[in-house]
Amino acid sequence: MRTKKILITALLFFIILPLQSFSDQNRRALVVGNDAYQDAPLQNPVNDARSLSAVLRDLGFSVTTKINVTQQELEDAIRAFGRSLYPGDIGLFYFSGHGMQIDGVNYLLPVGAPIERVHEIKYKAVNSQMILEEMVHARSSLNIIILDACRNNPFKGDFRAIRRGLATMSAPTGPEGGSLIAYATAPDTVARDGEGKNSPYARHLMETMRIPGLEIHQVFRRVRVAVKAETNNQQIPWESSSMDRDFFFKQASVPLPPREPEPVARPQIPAPISTSTGMHARPQISTIQQTPTPTPTRIPEGNWVVILGSFPKMQPDRAEQRAHLCQESGYKARIIETDDYPNLTPGLLAVVLGPYSRDQALEMRNRTRSIVRDAYIKEWK
Repeated sequence: MRTKKILITALLFFIILPLQSFSDQNRRALVVGNDAYQDAPLQNPVNDARSLSAVLRDLGFSVTTKINVTQQELEDAIRAFGRSLYPGDIGLFYFSGHGMQIDGVNYLLPVGAPIERVHEIKYKAVNSQMILEEMVHARSSLNIIILDACRNNPFKGDFRAIRRGLATMSAPTGPEGGSLIAYATAPDTVARDGEGKNSPYARHLMETMRIPGLEIHQVFRRVRVAVKAETNNQQIPWESSSMDRDFFFKQASVPLPPREPEPVARPQIPAPISTSTGMHARPQISTIQQTPTPTPTRIPEGNWVVILGSFPKMQPDRAEQRAHLCQESGYKARIIETDDYPNLTPGLLAVVLGPYSRDQALEMRNRTRSIVRDAYIKEWK
């Protein structure tokens, strides 16, 4: 019997150990900083890469950091990073350095590349699509790509004819959570290297991602606002997202307060006069729990929704901002396309709660008006 117990214990040890290891490594990052360019050296990319690596480790990422890498070294690092990702992992890639677009394709410039003519960039730099394909092939649940690589053109001569900055890349949809591609500045514009230890974009990114309870889209919106203010609107960070679920670099330390009302103590109606004693029976006090209003996670019967805002389809960021504002206050808001519902104004993205019965919708409208003053109800089908 003792021998049997020892064998079972040993078997459980070898089964559980890999599972614990996998759980501890489900956030992985590859961080690259290149600044030792021969013709146009930069000041901050290496500092940015090392600083961001430290922050990501504090946030639970397993981080590989590469500094001043050649083309072959960068491609090898990307391949190794792709092999390290497992289905369900969170993958993050960050590049700080020179980047250029040629014919709408973005290239990350390695150090030590003898590039003399424009057409050579395609063969001596690293196509940014490579990292996307590696991450998608790994079937990681969420792919985060951050390109702080829109600095000034490092070349002379006929290179001046090429477009500034980076081109827009479409964020592919992963098997679960999708992808987010973030740029230090808007397409076809140039980012600043910065005068301090870190670039404006990297500094604000590191500060913001450490704030507990901020969803990733909120993080990048705050970074955009801060960088715009610091650079007097000369640099406007940009994102492309296909994410279909929330991600938090750092979860909130204190959960959001519940929106349901607290139990209310109410006295029952006194009992009728007792025929035997001629006295009122003693009133009984009971605690009655009010029934909370259902949320969209438990959709009740009803054709009414609470409209918390409507926005043009070309402005998804505004709809996401409104939805996250409501979610931060404890409401399960979601975004719908009004084209799918004949009773709603077509061509919009609507932030809604529900569906509910009409009375429930009125109650939820009154609650949410402390957040959205112009909230209203609508029969949507």
